[in-house]
Amino acid sequence: MGGTVRQRTGDGEKGAPMDLRQLREYLVFAEELNYSLAAKRLFVSRPALAAHLAELEDELNCQLIDKHGGHATLTGAGKQFVDTARRLVSDWEAVIETYRHLSDNLITVKVAASNLPWIEAHLFAARRALQRSHPEKQLSIVIENGPLSTIDALADDENRIVIAGYKQESSVCPLPSPSADGFVVSRERILLFVTDRSPLFARETICTADLAGATLMVPPDIYPGYQRDSMAERFATRGASVSIATQGFADHFEYFSHDFGQTVGIVPTTLLPRFGIDQRPDLRVFSLADMDIASDFYALFNRSFIATENGRLLFEEMRRATEALAGM
Repeated sequence: MGGTVRQRTGDGEKGAPMDLRQLREYLVFAEELNYSLAAKRLFVSRPALAAHLAELEDELNCQLIDKHGGHATLTGAGKQFVDTARRLVSDWEAVIETYRHLSDNLITVKVAASNLPWIEAHLFAARRALQRSHPEKQLSIVIENGPLSTIDALADDENRIVIAGYKQESSVCPLPSPSADGFVVSRERILLFVTDRSPLFARETICTADLAGATLMVPPDIYPGYQRDSMAERFATRGASVSIATQGFADHFEYFSHDFGQTVGIVPTTLLPRFGIDQRPDLRVFSLADMDIASDFYALFNRSFIATENGRLLFEEMRRATEALAGM
């Protein structure tokens, strides 16, 4: 076995550290007090056993075995070390058993970061349910930012769960997919906002055509989705030629703190209270009178993760939690 017990002597560390093989060999020798018989039980040669025990004595800087009249005996230290060796072997075997069991029941899930609070409710409800039904399972959730929060991370096996939004009228749907399986967890209405420096700020009703020539500034994590869902084309069919743009915002806090000037921003309804957007006197939050913007948010799981027992359990519990929360 590869377990190692390191010891030091007064002369500093000497030789290779003792290992479990030496301890087990010593315990067999202590029972037989005969090199040949002990070697036979251990399926090693007599010289190899003698060398291993000599290495053990050297590591401990202590004589464990003595010879009297051609017969091997244990010294006082050798007799005391029998109990020590038994305890060390037993402790290490218990450690191995514990962590072998743990490796089968420890679930570490990398999840794409999100600023949508309801997503956390679904995920943590699933974790609670999983640990109630399978108390031996230990679920650790690691939140990933940046490129690992994209759908491509699933295909590349760099992430296990991604929450992805697809515009309600989009012809693109993430499922079925060769790399992911999942389900809709929520539908979220998307609102727009402008600053008090925009001519739209004081307008009573805003239609899509009123955005003609505007730049729609979106966070970088959802910019690819707006491109994928052809949002600029959707505006164009309603009489507004708009540009979809983004900048290197580190997170949603930085995004909503940005000086939008004449540009138009977006905000999901659940983020209004979280970032106080609806309480800022310098912003006008609105929906378009002739165009509703909403996203269906999918929980997408890496297929190879679902193929494992732990992945399948988490997938099923999160789907049940989603259905339960939808019924509340």
